Amino acid sequence: MGLWWWRFAALVRAEAASRARARTGWIAGVCFGVLWVLVAGIALDGTARLPAAWWCGLLWLGVLCTLVPQWLADSAGDAEMGATSGLLLAPLDRSWIFYARWCVRAGFACLTAAAVAGTSFIILNEPPPRHPAWFAAAFVSGVVVLSGLGTFLATLATVSRSREAVFPLLLIPVALPVILASVRLTVYAAASYGRPQVWWEVLLAYFVLLCVLPWLLYEPALEE
Repeated sequence: MGLWWWRFAALVRAEAASRARARTGWIAGVCFGVLWVLVAGIALDGTARLPAAWWCGLLWLGVLCTLVPQWLADSAGDAEMGATSGLLLAPLDRSWIFYARWCVRAGFACLTAAAVAGTSFIILNEPPPRHPAWFAAAFVSGVVVLSGLGTFLATLATVSRSREAVFPLLLIPVALPVILASVRLTVYAAASYGRPQVWWEVLLAYFVLLCVLPWLLYEPALEE
């Protein structure tokens, strides 16, 4: 068992090193997210304070629009550089490749999303959340689940020559409940409005699904 965990840790280190070397992608994502918030602030003409539901909706829309190009770029880079083909030679279950990628890409996605959230607090003149711990938990959970979906679906879309068009068509219907849950949970954390339990259950269901489904389907997807 220790050998398997050592191999998984090696996969995580390799993926983290790869993402760190391709820093232009996630740095560009951070810049795009900050620009998104700035444009939203200009469009709202310096509104003193938005309703919590509006602000949280804008926040998650900015996060999603920032992360989608990164997922596409990561998957396209893996396919073009042959990184995935090399990992297929590793003596371990292919689903571990997904879990390693999910861990690393979720970490970088959290950094990008945190930059978007911090900028939105400043530019959109939003007050601190009423429940900061709940806000952080909901925000990180939503980003982690979205990262898992993005990583998995981007792999499925990579086999298509028109992956830039196929990937959003796959992502939007599947990720819509996650986005709704993330928005409602952050609204509750920001303004104590709504019932968070059902939305936590949605995120938990998707998290369990992402833990199980790649174990069954990721290897066939890689071999396409």
